[in-house]
Amino acid sequence: MKVLITGSTGTIGSAIFRHCLQHPGITSIVTLTRRAFPSSNPKCTNIIISDFKTWDASIIVQIADADAMIWALGTSDANKDTNYNYILAFQEAFLQAMPVPRRNRFRYVLLSGALVEPDQNKTLWFMPAARKLKGMTENWSLEFANEHVDVWQTFIIKPGGVATANTPAVARMAAGLFMPMIRDEQVGAFVADLVVNGEEREGRILNERMATKGTELLNM
Repeated sequence: MKVLITGSTGTIGSAIFRHCLQHPGITSIVTLTRRAFPSSNPKCTNIIISDFKTWDASIIVQIADADAMIWALGTSDANKDTNYNYILAFQEAFLQAMPVPRRNRFRYVLLSGALVEPDQNKTLWFMPAARKLKGMTENWSLEFANEHVDVWQTFIIKPGGVATANTPAVARMAAGLFMPMIRDEQVGAFVADLVVNGEEREGRILNERMATKGTELLNM
């Protein structure tokens, strides 16, 4: 299975990347990055993308046979290019380029967040622009999948606060007062399994489900 990934240098993206490398069902990983992303693993290839809004033929031809994309590139602010335009541009460009008929539907996993708000009319008291912008991206991505349901499926993962092995216990407890928490390794294990098996309901996947399934996978 050939998997594409953006955001592989981020906290969550790097955990997902590690688990994809370890998963026997994934035979090829293509990291799409702005800067060189070296890896000694033979199943990893890196392609540098200078502009995520422009997917020219020289790039698309190298990835059009992929089975899945994990989009973990994003920011916590209301940057419309990174959190909306880049995401739409990839989906539209890849749909036009991928070979049809396909053996399986293309599996698209979008990293979002527990506090992202899909309801554009809801009143929010903190970070309204960023949360609603990402909510608009969620809505668009699900509509896109519905329009192309014969070849495309979308999973939107919505983790809460993400803790790493280096996150102090006090910080985890404090963050947990405001939102659900999850470990980066739970997210990584969950997403690697998701892109290979797709055994989840399409659409939004919440923190609790990822934490439960991620723990089960890590304990296998």
